[in-house]
Amino acid sequence: MKKLKTDEVSKRVDISSFIIMGLAVYEAVCFPLFLFYNALINSNNHYAAAVWNIVQNINYLVFCLFIARAFYGNSKHTGN
Repeated sequence: MKKLKTDEVSKRVDISSFIIMGLAVYEAVCFPLFLFYNALINSNNHYAAAVWNIVQNINYLVFCLFIARAFYGNSKHTGN
């Protein structure tokens, strides 16, 4: 929150920004799936399992890529 309240503009994206972006993408895509999962499972078990495996798991991998990019980008800038 402290970084959001500052007036300085920086082109550098830090670790917390990438992790927050990844979490925001994950939640935005998976929220409808989490919200309607009971109705989906009551209507068709196989379809619900397929949707869960495809959408949620691939989106989780994208979230993990955001986290990996955050840590790789930080070590690249610090020289470690």
